[in-house]
Amino acid sequence: MKQPLIIGIAGGAGSGKTTLSRYLEERAQPCRVRVIAMDRYYKKERPQAAAPFHGNPFEDFNRPDALDMDRIMEDVRNEIAGGQAQLLIIEGLQNGMRIWWSTGYTSTREARLY
Repeated sequence: MKQPLIIGIAGGAGSGKTTLSRYLEERAQPCRVRVIAMDRYYKKERPQAAAPFHGNPFEDFNRPDALDMDRIMEDVRNEIAGGQAQLLIIEGLQNGMRIWWSTGYTSTREARLY
């Protein structure tokens, strides 16, 4: 079983991560592509932060602990083990998240998109 090429797309809110992942998914056809979007993995109760100027609290979606990492890792491992995808796009990575290290996936190719 050949492991898929994994591309992680990171960036701030509204920076075009979803648009880029959809574009790559369309352009990669006829390859079998699977997109795992982090928006599906937010915890029901997210970390709170205070706005810098007025101090009002808000849900902080930009912290890694806002995500259910166990569920993300399970789904990524299942995709790799399933062997169906030739290209796996992980859309919505945050600073400090290195999914492929935790999956045991090793490759000399690593794509970083800025």
